[in-house]
Amino acid sequence: MREKHSEARSAYLDWLMDGKHRFGFLFQHMQRTRATFKLALRYCRQNELQMRADACAVNLSNRDSTKFRQCVKKISNSKATKYASTIGSVSGEQDITEMWRNHFQLLYNSVECNEDNKLVEKRLLTANDDKVTVCLADVLDAINKQKKGKSPGPDGLQSEAFMYGGLRLATHLCILFNPFIVHSFVPDSFMSCTIVPLVKCEDGDLTDINNYRAIMLSNAITKIVELVLLPYINDKVDAVDCQFGFKYGHSTSLCTYSFKHVVDYYTSRGSHVFVCFADFSKAFNKVNYWKLFSQLIDLGLSTRIVSLLRIGTVISKCV
Repeated sequence: MREKHSEARSAYLDWLMDGKHRFGFLFQHMQRTRATFKLALRYCRQNELQMRADACAVNLSNRDSTKFRQCVKKISNSKATKYASTIGSVSGEQDITEMWRNHFQLLYNSVECNEDNKLVEKRLLTANDDKVTVCLADVLDAINKQKKGKSPGPDGLQSEAFMYGGLRLATHLCILFNPFIVHSFVPDSFMSCTIVPLVKCEDGDLTDINNYRAIMLSNAITKIVELVLLPYINDKVDAVDCQFGFKYGHSTSLCTYSFKHVVDYYTSRGSHVFVCFADFSKAFNKVNYWKLFSQLIDLGLSTRIVSLLRIGTVISKCV
């Protein structure tokens, strides 16, 4: 459609500049390209649903999970209402904001982990202290992995400020990050973030508080620190082959595709397939991070990095 529209537009402009004569090559070329474009437009309108479904199938077969989810979202939520004036029987901007604050504060502090906290603290004191040094190359690599056009965090600094800050800025960041690891300390403002609720299903009940999930807008400099520490963690953690979520190069779309392929394999051969689904409410939000820290220590991760992650968890839990 874009190609045919561009060709028709170019032919029309050429005909317009020639004086809009009703004869000649330019007039005939303008008519022909316009007719071709209108024919393609009519075809797309008549077969829109089928073409969208084919596009989703192509994206799934190419393992492009991002485009696949965008395509499915456009199909399923094309007529959905995007805004709600009342959420959870609460109305008004101030009251809704306060309701979200209380909701997320209770949600992220709902897991009792005092005993696990004490155990990790004790293990950190008795474990061997491995030295970790952040070099300039690590910081530059983390900066280069930043994405453009992302929303800034509470400090208002865009990721582009660091991407185009030059070598001197990266050097200062490297000098800053090393004391963070050595002393297992980060300022409270460094870990501040903005929580934004997003609708899970736009064609569902927008007034239902459970129809929303939260995303965190953190500071760009915090994302750089995370990418600097990530290689140290990846070297110690090996994900199982059956894991699809929260794994580089994988997605739940691939999991769904594998599941359907297995089911089709057995059903096409006359076998029965029995499936059990477990839906854990707010499972990711209710993770006991102290147990994860204990497992990281078991895997041999540097206690300096575990201590730094621990400080970040303590700060986030207190906010």
